[in-house]
Amino acid sequence: MAIGPTSFGRPGRRALVAAVVLTGVGGGYYYLSRVATLSDERRHALALAEDGHPQQAVPLLLGCLIRAPDDPDLLRALVKGMTRAGAQPEEIEPYTDRWCRAQPHDPEPFLSQLDVRQRLHRPAEDLIRPAEQVLAIVPDDQKTRLRLAGLYFLVGRYNDTVRECNRLLEAPPIPPAEIRVALARAEAARGNPVEAGVLLDRVLGETADQPDALLLRGIVYQQAGEYPRAVDTLRRVRPRNTDERVLLLHHLGQALTRTGHPDEAKTVFDQLTLVQRATYALGDARQRPSDRGLQLRAAETLLAIGEPDEARRVLESFLNRTGPDRAVLSLLAECHDRLGRPDLARAVRTRTAQIP
Repeated sequence: MAIGPTSFGRPGRRALVAAVVLTGVGGGYYYLSRVATLSDERRHALALAEDGHPQQAVPLLLGCLIRAPDDPDLLRALVKGMTRAGAQPEEIEPYTDRWCRAQPHDPEPFLSQLDVRQRLHRPAEDLIRPAEQVLAIVPDDQKTRLRLAGLYFLVGRYNDTVRECNRLLEAPPIPPAEIRVALARAEAARGNPVEAGVLLDRVLGETADQPDALLLRGIVYQQAGEYPRAVDTLRRVRPRNTDERVLLLHHLGQALTRTGHPDEAKTVFDQLTLVQRATYALGDARQRPSDRGLQLRAAETLLAIGEPDEARRVLESFLNRTGPDRAVLSLLAECHDRLGRPDLARAVRTRTAQIP
């Protein structure tokens, strides 16, 4: 006899209902327990990141993001954690972009995007949009406004630079000297050396050795044809990095040539060639941070022009990414010697001797 739905007796129907109910309860329990597990994993990952354990937090955050790819809290914690863990900016960038899309009305992801793009040495055009987005959300972020003014200057938008600098002068707390130097730079680029000179003289009247103002004042003197004053001013400049040295030597050499000092100008231009060579080597090293040969070459050229601290940073960054390397450590010890830290040099040489 065929058995149909009506063929069950009352006990059979009760058994069937019980089975269905139990199956539903079991499935619901599994679903709820799974949700609870995922929630626990998320809380644990965020707690590790918050407590300053990026190496442990990052893998867990990545796992959580597979299931919740647009969770802004996870993206924020991941970007911060990867940064603290020493990840390369090209590894961090995709997550800053996702964070911006997930939280478009918060300035923090756009500030992170701006910083990562700057570390990647992206063109100024690529940095302008996140800076503008930050100011659209937080108009009184004066530090970002100053950065944006500088970016406008780099792409030749001098009128925009002047506008932003004037806004900054009306809105402390950024020191007026810093803003006036940026405004003077834009005025000089717009072909207004007199206006630029007035702004710079005001800054230097308050702080005679303000490095940015002093360098720019010498350049403005040179551009205005006041070559003796340019030479006197540029000789007072103490460059703080290779970029400033390139700018200083270029304009000082030109001013010396115009004042009838060809031998001294040649010496300056020879120094400029060495510094430019180091600058190019440093740029190559930044573009390919895992290339051992490029890092060594950059550090060697930086040492050759008397920049042991910058050479040290290149070598230590490489070691943090790759681990001990005999040649790199040997050059790092030389950097510490040049910096007057024989104790650190000895420690590095001891570490080198322990490499199998």
